[in-house]
Amino acid sequence: MKKKRNWGLIALGGLMIGSGLLGFGVRNAIHSYDTYSYSEPTLPVEDYYYEDGPTTEFAYRATQQLKADGINVPLYLQTDERWKDELIDYTYSLTMETNGSAFASMMMVLSYWQGIDYDYDVIYDLAFEDYFSSDGTIKWKFFEQAGENFGASISNLGYKYEAAEKYLKNGAPVIVAFKANEADTNEHFAVLARTKDGNLRVLDPLDNPDIERYKKVYTPAELTDTIQNYWAIN
Repeated sequence: MKKKRNWGLIALGGLMIGSGLLGFGVRNAIHSYDTYSYSEPTLPVEDYYYEDGPTTEFAYRATQQLKADGINVPLYLQTDERWKDELIDYTYSLTMETNGSAFASMMMVLSYWQGIDYDYDVIYDLAFEDYFSSDGTIKWKFFEQAGENFGASISNLGYKYEAAEKYLKNGAPVIVAFKANEADTNEHFAVLARTKDGNLRVLDPLDNPDIERYKKVYTPAELTDTIQNYWAIN
């Protein structure tokens, strides 16, 4: 006599085996996705975002020339192809290219003091705080507060050149706020560095190959009337 098969148990067993195989497949799929998604990139991170361009190359060449002239401060440009389109305020409306002169100036002095070549990632450590007024001008508290994020004590030196001169004499760069004028209705930030003969160079975040402002030499008297404030790292 043939034994009767318990079709209910057989069906249940088949369902359990099928579910196990499906779960195993899903787990493997998830594991494979995780492994693929989080694998280390084979290229430098910045290469995934931007390619170097003429402005990047200009800044590099200018930095090498400044070093040859005894100024160990890199030129960072707000128009650098690697980050010019990056948004920098919490309203997501301002970019490095249009409003980033203070950011680029901060990167220059931090690089001098800390010996670090800052790049794309540092902008995220400076951005998205309440640093901008409604008209797009940066609040001066930016320098002191942003400096603290990098372990740097930045002092507001006021508007007199004499307060900045002691830093410049020791070879340290100083951030300046240029006054708005007829040609430029917005205040603009840049970095001053002193040459061995006592003259000044302006490292301008809006410099370009047609201007090459970093090559020009100024006496303090030629600049002081155009500057409304100074900042330096202590």
